Amino acid sequence: MARWLKGKKESWNAFFERVFEFGGNFTRIDLAINDHYGYLDIPKLAKKIERSEFRSTFRIGDVYHSKDFTNQESHGTTLYFGSRKSLLHFCFYQKDHEQRRKKGVPLEEAPIINRYEIRTRHEKAQKLAQQLLKIENFEPLVFGLINQTICFYDRRPDEPNAKIDKRWNEFIRNHEEVTLSLGSDPMALEKSFNWILNNVAPSLKLIKEFGNIYCVDLLELILQSTEINKEGEKMLEVIRENPELFKGEIKVYRRAIERKLKKKRKEKVEHRKP
Repeated sequence: MARWLKGKKESWNAFFERVFEFGGNFTRIDLAINDHYGYLDIPKLAKKIERSEFRSTFRIGDVYHSKDFTNQESHGTTLYFGSRKSLLHFCFYQKDHEQRRKKGVPLEEAPIINRYEIRTRHEKAQKLAQQLLKIENFEPLVFGLINQTICFYDRRPDEPNAKIDKRWNEFIRNHEEVTLSLGSDPMALEKSFNWILNNVAPSLKLIKEFGNIYCVDLLELILQSTEINKEGEKMLEVIRENPELFKGEIKVYRRAIERKLKKKRKEKVEHRKP
């Protein structure tokens, strides 16, 4: 949707207005803030929650620390404010760790460090859409929703001389650094690409080598016998209509393959060492 609006040079406001004109109903709206600088240290916020160094209008929440037991690698910390089944809840998580786990992107190369999401459903989503329709700048609304429901302190807020946590205060007040962008992640084929690269590629290589022995291009025959489904056709249609918007996606895929080739070459060199 973001790409389509950008290609048509239309705003989200125009989209919301058109939906309401046709009697549309919003059943879910998520607002996401991408933190490229690391304003907040989410693991430290998790510790503050454990020490009750915060206040929130939400009565419940969850803290998750994900880890790969095979190599002891952290998959990041995720904070939920409010029930995930409720009409409104927040989700703060370490996006760089997610990108490393899903795409193999090193933490230091991840373009997004944290992501802060406001998730609304049913009546809350409908009301949020009505508010978004009336404003051009979404920042005050996004930060207002966070600020009125969550606040972190340097100690328990009921203790004497308790002050708002410095980094939290900088994040909440730093409106000019964050906007609700029309941009979207370029990974339209991300799931298919990662699945092929990490799971299917060895089988494809086996089929190719097997065919080479008998001078038969089995992979080409497989592709000739396959049809693209309706979802794939729609995706290709969007890409053909907006080719410039998807150039970055090709670069992302190439970098992922190049990283895998580099890693493979490095492993071969290390294997040859006496």
